[in-house]
Amino acid sequence: MKVRGRLFIALVVLGPVMLGAAGSPGSASTRPHQAAAHATTDRKLVLTKRGVPNLAGLTIPLATSAGHAGAEDTLGYIVTQTLKQWGANSSLTLGSSPTGEEAVLSGSIDAANSDMPTIINLPLEIFMANQSHQDYVFASRDFTSLKQMKGKVIGIGSTTSPDYYIMPALLKKAGLSASEISYISAGGGGSSALATLLATGRVDAAWIHVSNLTKVRTSQPNLVVLARAATLLPTIADSWWGARPSWLSSHPAVAEAICLAYIHAVKIFNTQPTTWENYAEGYTTNADPLSAVAAERKAFSYPDLWPFSQANLSPSVIQKNYTFYKNAGDINGAGIRPLKQVADYGPWTAAWKVYQAHQRAY
Repeated sequence: MKVRGRLFIALVVLGPVMLGAAGSPGSASTRPHQAAAHATTDRKLVLTKRGVPNLAGLTIPLATSAGHAGAEDTLGYIVTQTLKQWGANSSLTLGSSPTGEEAVLSGSIDAANSDMPTIINLPLEIFMANQSHQDYVFASRDFTSLKQMKGKVIGIGSTTSPDYYIMPALLKKAGLSASEISYISAGGGGSSALATLLATGRVDAAWIHVSNLTKVRTSQPNLVVLARAATLLPTIADSWWGARPSWLSSHPAVAEAICLAYIHAVKIFNTQPTTWENYAEGYTTNADPLSAVAAERKAFSYPDLWPFSQANLSPSVIQKNYTFYKNAGDINGAGIRPLKQVADYGPWTAAWKVYQAHQRAY
């Protein structure tokens, strides 16, 4: 779950570089971007003989809106490690939304992932997919049908959290109105706090992160999953990557390289379970045993959080997401603008063309 709030950003060391099919490390330098000879520049992508970007001499700082290093955000870590393997100096800054995105706005970070409203309200511009489906399940303690939800207390993160925006679709499916249920907010504590409310009986049901389901069932073995967000709202993404429009205009090759690293990371998740699990262990500094990480990966696979598809970012997908959040009242200020100014499809499209021509390198 992407939790909106403010925390001081902390630049953290996220484990050793893992060498793999993407390439090997090269030299690095400090900002501003300064590529070595015969390497990628801000405007021109240069490939090695194998077909991966030569990023020697470039510095590419990224950020994630996650406030802690959880396995569900491993993809961003793989992106930075891949950029390192291709020769760049890259880092991933942790900080609850919108702190990371504001660092992008100030120019100290090149790009960050977060929910659509946070990105475009700042205003930043979307240039890459992140998590293409919502990763929540609606779980109940003591009722087994959505029609039995009438009169129940439902746990939500807050009235601005993604799970709250899923409720109208859930109520419609249940044939109920908003006045027929009540809410308790976790106060921005995220999915773990909601899981606690559910486990302690303060709420009758809640949207919880799919990776928390097994943990909650240790104390609530009869917990019933009644709905999945990815099924209720299949076109609504959890998060995207955004950057300043001026940066995207002046650094199209760097943005394309980031997209290629993302394509590589998604391919790892979908085709190399052990490699992804090892990356997750490195990212979370072995916070959980490998068996638990493997179980989380299996849980993430069911809602297809990271489909390996160019279609994850397209004008039609952006329009559906923008309309959804605008109707919810979450798009405001600078976020109210023409759809053609919401996303830049150039780096994403170019990256997929490179991948199609050099698939074995990724």
